[in-house]
Amino acid sequence: MANAVNTKGRPATFATKKAVVAALADVNTLSRFLKLQLVEAGYLAVQPIKSEGRGRPAHDYVLTGKAKGLLNLAKNWK
Repeated sequence: MANAVNTKGRPATFATKKAVVAALADVNTLSRFLKLQLVEAGYLAVQPIKSEGRGRPAHDYVLTGKAKGLLNLAKNWK
């Protein structure tokens, strides 16, 4: 994730921790692009799903310990 301060162009999607928590609350509705940004930041892990036959392999995105800790911390935010 890029630094959102003093940069030109579109602001970062996950510039604040509250934005990250909002995204992590329902990971299944995020686009693949946003999920990959969270993977790069260490909040999600990619697990391949074993499928039968040919085709593109499916992936499951799982919360990491860093993400679970942030979600638990966010419960106390007002």
